[in-house]
Amino acid sequence: MVISLIRKHLWMFGLCWALTSTFVFAQSNQSNETASPVSQLQVLPPKIVSPTLESLERPAAHYQLDEVIEYRVKIKWPEAVTGIRMSSPQMVLENLELIGVGEEAVSGNIEEILTLRFKGLHPGLAKISSLTLEWIQADGISTSRLNVPPVELTIKKPANPLLWIGIAGSILIAFGLGFLLFRLKKKSAEAVQTPESVEESYLRQLDSLKNSISGNPNTKIFLNDLMKLLERYVHQKFNWNHSQEDYNALHQKADQLWGSKEVKEIQNLFEKIEYNRFSGSELKQEELISLFQSVRSFIERKKVI
Repeated sequence: MVISLIRKHLWMFGLCWALTSTFVFAQSNQSNETASPVSQLQVLPPKIVSPTLESLERPAAHYQLDEVIEYRVKIKWPEAVTGIRMSSPQMVLENLELIGVGEEAVSGNIEEILTLRFKGLHPGLAKISSLTLEWIQADGISTSRLNVPPVELTIKKPANPLLWIGIAGSILIAFGLGFLLFRLKKKSAEAVQTPESVEESYLRQLDSLKNSISGNPNTKIFLNDLMKLLERYVHQKFNWNHSQEDYNALHQKADQLWGSKEVKEIQNLFEKIEYNRFSGSELKQEELISLFQSVRSFIERKKVI
């Protein structure tokens, strides 16, 4: 009798355990089936657009120690890109230092020219062993990279300044003697005309350029002409090259004559013209005239001083 009761209770326990296991398994299976589609959802990575190397303008084989070395790289994007900025180039340099990077848009946002400027540290062999350009997209994570071919060149010692001073002195003496002999042979003295100053020359050129603003001017052509004229003026005054030297060099060359405030003013003019050249928007006639007058007023003040 006791054995029969034990068997009956064991049978009931086994049946309850089997039903409980089946229910738990079914619930677990249903939960997995419900969660499965969610867990299978994948977040697609943002689209990465990478540029290709269109062309190169490599540096020359030899440079003087004080010369600026330019490496121009033209790149092309497969489509117009927005919300992408270039981070600092990653590079391995030998006997060189990077002094600046210039960006110039070509054909909208599809092509651009990058100008990397270097200077030699001392005479001898110099290398750009590796150079990687990197663009960071708006999310700050995805990037596009482009490897630029390495470059090898030679930095030469600067020429002996005393030699050139001697040559220049000899030439000046020869010209001076020739001019003196010419003057002595003349029967009557000619009136000496006051030479035109640098400022007067460029003010005359600016007045000619102003005529192109009338009517319906081409903003890009006008701004290019205004930029070239301003570049020639500063180069003639201080032997400063806008396309090869940075603004620190301009401050060093012009501070003693103009003062830091005036040098900063002409730097702002360069930056304002350059921004409007590549902004892609057409300036109104009044804005062009205002920018023109700012340049003319600056040069006019230099004539008075």
